[in-house]
Amino acid sequence: MNYLHIPIESFFSVSMLAEMLANVQHPIRKRLDRPLDAHILITFLDPNTETGKQVLKIKDEYENYALETDIPMDSALRDFTAFKGSIFDYEPNCEGAIAYMKLAEELIGKWENNDENVCTDFL
Repeated sequence: MNYLHIPIESFFSVSMLAEMLANVQHPIRKRLDRPLDAHILITFLDPNTETGKQVLKIKDEYENYALETDIPMDSALRDFTAFKGSIFDYEPNCEGAIAYMKLAEELIGKWENNDENVCTDFL
């Protein structure tokens, strides 16, 4: 299985999603010899902002493709880059680190179980 994970973090990303998919559709399909399992990952989410609310609409519009896990806006995620280590070393109990661990578990579960909800018609 081939995997495509599309991070979405802003309204710009939402508005450009359809165009981006149209631009990558042909090259990806041309090179693949097996199905593509595509997922959308919502990152730097603040559901209390207008932008966050718009980004969350992606889950409704692309519900079969959106991962369950969202990565929240978290200052520790911004700050740890100066630390020159991983978020799990810098602040392992922050919301962002917990969300990334949950994301890893979600993706491993999909790969190990050959998830029945493979999104091959995405492109």
